[in-house]
Amino acid sequence: MADPASTRLPALAPSRRPNLLGMSMTRAMAEGFDFVAMGRALLKEPGLIDRIRQDPGVASTCIHCNRCMPTIYRGTHCPIAQAGS
Repeated sequence: MADPASTRLPALAPSRRPNLLGMSMTRAMAEGFDFVAMGRALLKEPGLIDRIRQDPGVASTCIHCNRCMPTIYRGTHCPIAQAGS
């Protein structure tokens, strides 16, 4: 990861380990990042932030399969989450 102290801009850490999202967020913030990206995880679980607030060790159910990517032109969503509804 880039050193967030080397820039004047807010530093954004990507969240690439969905099953350790809470733990990777905590680590990124401890290392000095201002934000953690979690777009796909929020498409799968819009209430994920509340779940993480209640339990910082919570695991996201997003598997980062990228099946949401083709939906960006017709209402971005998680096809897996909709299939389970």
